Amino acid sequence: MTNPFLSPKNQERHPFSSPSFVEAIPWSAMQRTIQSIISYLGGKYGLVWILVPLLEWAAKQYGLKSYVEATGGGGRCLLNLDRGLFEQRVYCEIDYPVCCLFKVLGNQNLTKELVTRLSWTDYSREVFEAAVAAREQDNMLAEKGIFNRDWISAAANTFIAAQMSRAADMKVFDDFSKRSRYDKFYNRILELERFTPILSGVDVVRWDCRRLIRSIEQGKEDYSPSQCLVFADVPYDPNEMRNKKPYAYSWDVDDHINFRELIRCTNTYMMVCGYDSEIYNDLCNDGWTKIFLMNKPVSSSGTDRRAKEFIYVNFHIPDEVLAIISPDIQVKQRAERPRFPL
Repeated sequence: MTNPFLSPKNQERHPFSSPSFVEAIPWSAMQRTIQSIISYLGGKYGLVWILVPLLEWAAKQYGLKSYVEATGGGGRCLLNLDRGLFEQRVYCEIDYPVCCLFKVLGNQNLTKELVTRLSWTDYSREVFEAAVAAREQDNMLAEKGIFNRDWISAAANTFIAAQMSRAADMKVFDDFSKRSRYDKFYNRILELERFTPILSGVDVVRWDCRRLIRSIEQGKEDYSPSQCLVFADVPYDPNEMRNKKPYAYSWDVDDHINFRELIRCTNTYMMVCGYDSEIYNDLCNDGWTKIFLMNKPVSSSGTDRRAKEFIYVNFHIPDEVLAIISPDIQVKQRAERPRFPL
């Protein structure tokens, strides 16, 4: 790899942790098993092996100290990152009971209580429907600023809804796979305690990702935007979705445009994941880079249908790094002058 000379301006704005390129490490060389707590609609399980090496490379190359999973969901990247890499790790999610699950699993005593409760739970439609109803009630109250302090119940309801539902939609009981998933459900319960060391020390916040990103940009809550790496797997652009059925927390076109303008000139290191989108393609006019990752199965379709997944980043990732992490990665649009150049 070449070792470019940095202009004094860029060195001052974004100093390197070392004077040359940090070596990229592919997933195959990390010798890790992909960690997953629950199945999650729109999750990035199939992209972990690409995303995590990219995020870890960026953290080391740019000397970043904070990692924020701004649209937490199943926490795919957070769970699989080297937990000693960042001084601060943040899980942000708008779904309050999902937040409760991650909060509980970060505490050893609460996790033991959760495992005990779930172990005595029946695998049935009745239990599932009660969990779904309780989750809806908790989220409705959370929208009004009223939060259920029984974190363990909220966490249990989320686990039940995720693991017993069809295509992880947390809405429809999976009658078809009930028999085959019965043992898997209880085995997953017994595995929950291994996530406590991973999630210990993680800040869990129930916020809209846009509010959190504004706080980071303004330096609130002890955030330093120039040392913060944000991963945002935002709701899909409705213009690019074949299945127009909205997710629980969907965005319309105006929401996406407003989010794009929020992040366009951010000082935070940002990686946004989603389908090819004309809305986000416009970021490439301001130094962002659009990178094709892979054709990924669409979990919500319940079929073998696949869709192209991309990331949009506002910092420079050399082609050599991309080639090491995955030979299939393609840079579709590279800005001539990335916002945060090497």
